[in-house]
Amino acid sequence: MSASLLSEPKTLAVVACEVWRLRKYYESNKDSLPIPVRHSIRKLSELLAGQGVAFIDRDGKEFDPGLNYEVLAVEEDDSLPEGNIIIKKTIKPIILFKEEMLAAGEVILARGIKNEQRKERKENDLRD
Repeated sequence: MSASLLSEPKTLAVVACEVWRLRKYYESNKDSLPIPVRHSIRKLSELLAGQGVAFIDRDGKEFDPGLNYEVLAVEEDDSLPEGNIIIKKTIKPIILFKEEMLAAGEVILARGIKNEQRKERKENDLRD
């Protein structure tokens, strides 16, 4: 990584986000990727980490409104208890550089629905 890349926060945030996406793809497709591609993704991740870049990615965990996420959508989920809100999918992670926020994250949330709504859905499913 060149010093000029590190001195441009917006550029660093874009590069870091793309490396995060590559790493997520790598984690779900490890065995199908050629060894050189796997090595490159790991190396890029290590280089960013060595420069002080970190990611906050909380898929499947309870949503914390205190974290700096932009909520892109909220989907109802009848498998969650009423009122529970979790991060269903991270579109972009929160990106930290030397423990300071470099870029806010983007997420899609899932929210547990009320018991009445759950019953209505089951009844509608039985009718279909």
